Amino acid sequence: MPKLYFASTDIAALGQHAYLVYDLNGDLSSLDDQIIYRAGPATNNFLNFGNIIIEPGFLNYNAIDPLDVSEDTLDINESGSDDGGDDTTTDRNYYDINSTDAAQDRVIIENWINSFGSPTVGNPNNGTIDTGLSYHLFEQNSNSVITTALSLIGKNFKDIASQNIIPSYDKFAAWTTIIDGQGNETYTLFNNGFFESYKVLDQNGNDTFIIEKGTNVAFDLDGDLTTSNKLILKDVDPNKVVLNKIGSSLYVGGDGTDIILHNFFDSSLTGNAGGDLEI
Repeated sequence: MPKLYFASTDIAALGQHAYLVYDLNGDLSSLDDQIIYRAGPATNNFLNFGNIIIEPGFLNYNAIDPLDVSEDTLDINESGSDDGGDDTTTDRNYYDINSTDAAQDRVIIENWINSFGSPTVGNPNNGTIDTGLSYHLFEQNSNSVITTALSLIGKNFKDIASQNIIPSYDKFAAWTTIIDGQGNETYTLFNNGFFESYKVLDQNGNDTFIIEKGTNVAFDLDGDLTTSNKLILKDVDPNKVVLNKIGSSLYVGGDGTDIILHNFFDSSLTGNAGGDLEI
């Protein structure tokens, strides 16, 4: 039975780099049947990283270890060179996320990845997909891609990255950023505490956001207000929800939930006076 694993590796002073591993038979001892989902910058130029690119999952049965055909080729127990062989599950902090249907979760994640467009040809063997969004070390990066993938399947990055086997969630920069795809997606946003606020980079599509009570989230609508998004506030008394206009933003608050829709009323971005919002 397939399983979906959270994994991570150390990138020195920058903290932890997260990715997901789909194992076809659920047995981590057979390393030649794993599909890797990870992301990173288009370039390694610290002055201009370019856009966030995603490796859309790849499987190379000819490789001893599929991680060696990814950009994640360094064994953290080695001295900084390609290990050339197996990356053990201990090295990569593998953690079974306890998916009830890993095969369906794979479909959901890959549909979201493919919504950004077709992959380029190259290494890894499935190429890379450009999200069209700029890569920033501490604002939106590869960890944001994994947060988003987990959100799509109803899993909380913070909960998973709080397990003993995994370095603390606060070692993963930009883990609170959601990167919306170009399709019609459904995301679950979790109450991670007062000091942890989501930033949602909303793009195309008619999306649904299921938001736990007590969640802090700011939507950057990116000028995309011609589509219809739905907010579902979980366990909230509708009689206590209030809507306020603050500058060009729409504030949805009350009963323990605070949501800010940036630029919601900014006609200079949208070409109209506002978008469609269903609550």
